[in-house]
Amino acid sequence: MVPPLRKLRMYNNGRYQKGGGFVIDAPSLVSLYIRDYVLYDFHRIEHMPELEEAHVDMIQTVRNYKFLKAFTCARSLTLCLSFSEKERRGKE
Repeated sequence: MVPPLRKLRMYNNGRYQKGGGFVIDAPSLVSLYIRDYVLYDFHRIEHMPELEEAHVDMIQTVRNYKFLKAFTCARSLTLCLSFSEKERRGKE
């Protein structure tokens, strides 16, 4: 049996890159750190009921805010987000 993933650190500093995406589906995560500066076509983060702390730094990558639901159980949460122009125009 494979032990569940408890900590995840994801770094992607490839500024000006575009395309692709990622999915994080790890319900046993306790700690999550994301630093991501790539404009993805998609990203999805599933609910993490055991999450205690999360640091999310996503510049140029956020096209909508729906993924924030995944962090509702976190006891400590740090966010640094920049929503795309397309999303901002849709909210005005």
